[in-house]
Amino acid sequence: MGEELDICDDLHGPVHLTETERRVIDSPWFQRLRRVRQLGLAHMVFPGAEHTRFAHSIGVCHLAKRLTEKLRPQLRDPNEQAFEELSLAALLHDVGHFPFSHTLELVYTDLKRKHEAAVGRPPTSPPPVAIPTPKVQLHEWFGQRIIEGTDVSGGITSILQPDFEPGRVASVVVGHHPDLLLNQILHSDLDVDQLDYLLRDAKATGSTYGHYDLGYLMECMEVVYLEETPVLCVTIQGLHPLEHYVLARYFYYLCILYQKTRCIAEGMLQSIAEELIDARRLPSWESVSNRLNEAWFCGFDDGYVWEQVRSALTDNSLNSELREAISMLVGRRLPRVAHEKHPTIDSEDKPDPGWGAGPDIGNRIARDAAKRASSEEFQILKPAEGLPETPSKDDLSDVLLGNPRPIRVLVKDPYDLPKDTPSVQALDKEGQAVGRLTLLELLADSIVAKMKGWTTYIFRQYGPP
Repeated sequence: MGEELDICDDLHGPVHLTETERRVIDSPWFQRLRRVRQLGLAHMVFPGAEHTRFAHSIGVCHLAKRLTEKLRPQLRDPNEQAFEELSLAALLHDVGHFPFSHTLELVYTDLKRKHEAAVGRPPTSPPPVAIPTPKVQLHEWFGQRIIEGTDVSGGITSILQPDFEPGRVASVVVGHHPDLLLNQILHSDLDVDQLDYLLRDAKATGSTYGHYDLGYLMECMEVVYLEETPVLCVTIQGLHPLEHYVLARYFYYLCILYQKTRCIAEGMLQSIAEELIDARRLPSWESVSNRLNEAWFCGFDDGYVWEQVRSALTDNSLNSELREAISMLVGRRLPRVAHEKHPTIDSEDKPDPGWGAGPDIGNRIARDAAKRASSEEFQILKPAEGLPETPSKDDLSDVLLGNPRPIRVLVKDPYDLPKDTPSVQALDKEGQAVGRLTLLELLADSIVAKMKGWTTYIFRQYGPP
């Protein structure tokens, strides 16, 4: 009998891990996440933002277990094996992340696209499944390959087998599992990934943006049945904490992820990384992609990249503009915002900032970084794909059963459903009617729903430091 593990998490408190989960954590592929910062270069703005994907992954695993424990009594036939696979997928959902998280992922995503265009291959497509599936991000695809392709000593695949099928665990990681409920829990607008990182990142940055009532929101989550399919929803009693969560996520993006100095710092690192890849100081797309199952990848972390950046600073064989840009980043002498606008509109047409050329920064690489950081956008509540402006009952059913992403709301006694709100009958595990199920964006009583599709655009022009 192997040993289980109890961890004291700074956000959730005691976290219990099974023997298999402990062995996964001990794997070099997972230990790498200790050296990958959760928020990239955000620590250059928020000094406390030194937390890692390692702690976040353990927190997501904990919340997946906590949520399934609550939902288990509401299921007709709880699949304990599927719940264990979900917990493992939650633990491993970020195992394929790049150094500095999304910062370098964007660089390698672009390199992957250029490579596939050059060799004449279409982008890798996921296998067809029974329900529509979300787009797979590069780190999720890498995670899928690590889970399925590291059948070596200490590898994730060899740890999972024979008790678990790696392919089934990986399918949850990329949101392509045929079980809608599992995809909702880990891959939706209200999933355990976001439930953890909003609070964790807010705590680490010392910011109030990202805070919401986790306990009460989870208490208001239920499983109901539509056409024999279990789906996750939030009861109408939890409408206000749900709105708080959506708005917390919105302001978290605006004030933490898209903070002006963080954006330009990460733009600088991305532009520098591209130069270092061209100079063969950082690995190419092909090199990273082909070595996921090797011990080398376990050292591909923030420290590895930063060492290459720092060593390039004194390499006279590299061009002077690159070395100057590295000096600016290392010394935090970053381009400063000269002009900025934050229009929020409910149109699909992106507004024109109405500016001419910005101030000349001087350094070519810094100018490129400023272009990367010049615009961002974020919707308050994304409308469900494929849903007409005035959906019929069949239209709504198709979305409720075919798309894990949108947030479902269950309206039941003693609450009344606003008149003319599209909805479908929801059943409990005994087949008894328990209320009407609809989408948050269709609920007229929701303040957030009134802003569905509204997008805030951030336009910036950067000038010299």
